[in-house]
Amino acid sequence: MTSKPEHRVLPRVKLTREQKKNCIDLFKSLDVDHNGCLDETEMLTAMQKQGFAQYQLSDARTLIQEYDVDGSGKIELKEFIRMMEKQASEELYKEYCDFIFDYIDRDGSGEISKKELKKLFSLSSSSDDVVRVQCESLFNSADDNADGKLDRDEFKQLLKKIPYESLQKSFEMFVKGKGGASG
Repeated sequence: MTSKPEHRVLPRVKLTREQKKNCIDLFKSLDVDHNGCLDETEMLTAMQKQGFAQYQLSDARTLIQEYDVDGSGKIELKEFIRMMEKQASEELYKEYCDFIFDYIDRDGSGEISKKELKKLFSLSSSSDDVVRVQCESLFNSADDNADGKLDRDEFKQLLKKIPYESLQKSFEMFVKGKGGASG
């Protein structure tokens, strides 16, 4: 069974030496039976300690299946570190999306207007007509409640369709170009 690949590729976060040490210490504290891996019960306990009291054994099982590279049914230290790196990558992506949203939302209204988005598109070498069509198309695909503005959730859903590296390059162009000149 193959799943459809996600369009965005998250930035890969490599943990620092200190962060890895903290992960190792955390892993050891969660490995109650000291067998060098985390089973479903230990994973569930870890999830509940992180404030996810509503999670059940089936949720721990799903998490293990996602990160269990060697198919052992348990999470070894290397897999645990990779899981922590992925979580850090997801957090970085969320922060990046929030930063982009706040940057484009020049008036601080908490929504991106067509005018603000058009300014972003106007940095391209495209004609005004192309910019208008791109902007309209973007709003039509992202503005779920049809209010002519993108709220933070609508914007994040839109960004999920864009590969991370393309998003990063476009935003860097925006910040370095005309759009980044005013504060």
